[in-house]
Amino acid sequence: MIFSMEKLTNIIEKYIDKSDYFIIPTDENKSTLIFCMGYKPYKILDKNHGQIDSYYYTSNKSYFLARELINQLKESGYNAKMSSEYIKPLVVKASFGESLYTSLVAVNKYGTKVVFQAIDIEGIFEKLGTYKAKNLCKSCDKCKKFCPNHALEDNFSRENCLRNYQDKVDIGDSNAKKAQRNK
Repeated sequence: MIFSMEKLTNIIEKYIDKSDYFIIPTDENKSTLIFCMGYKPYKILDKNHGQIDSYYYTSNKSYFLARELINQLKESGYNAKMSSEYIKPLVVKASFGESLYTSLVAVNKYGTKVVFQAIDIEGIFEKLGTYKAKNLCKSCDKCKKFCPNHALEDNFSRENCLRNYQDKVDIGDSNAKKAQRNK
């Protein structure tokens, strides 16, 4: 069965804005759709809860959006599944984003406050998207100067990164602690 690029993009764009995704061939019989969702640094849920890094909220939302999109693609006859591709190099290769000094990838529209998801689609689809990532990292060293835990001295140190500490926080009873670790 032959599918048109127009049909594919019509399905995708029911869920994702045209400026937030690209498709790139990743092997001899597969293309990968990569999309992003931006987020603000923190989200306040309500007066009974503290602030959470909205990365986690957006990551969850993007995962379920990807699952729904896969279902829609399958219903339309495409063979699609969650990708096992390493996303950051594909984002940089497609000039959709830029690899920064901090090991993060930034996109023009959202900076580094972005979550990526990838979906493999059987078949070769021409590279979709004409993006040119601007030179977002000008080696000004601001990130290095302002990092509160000095995770960017010399090379990036995951152990010193605040995200590493967030992942180790123990709040609440044993059920809450278990849920925080997704165990």
